[in-house]
Amino acid sequence: MIKSQNIIVFFIFSINHAAIIVRIWICTASNNKTDNDALLFQSS
Repeated sequence: MIKSQNIIVFFIFSINHAAIIVRIWICTASNNKTDNDALLFQSS
């Protein structure tokens, strides 16, 4: 039971980590498309 619970927790954490990576990748991709957003992102 303990091992299966650890696997489930690790699975949930890996999904959350992957979602964060996807969000960062989408944000960087959108910033690269428009120079104005990239400049605002760097200045802030």
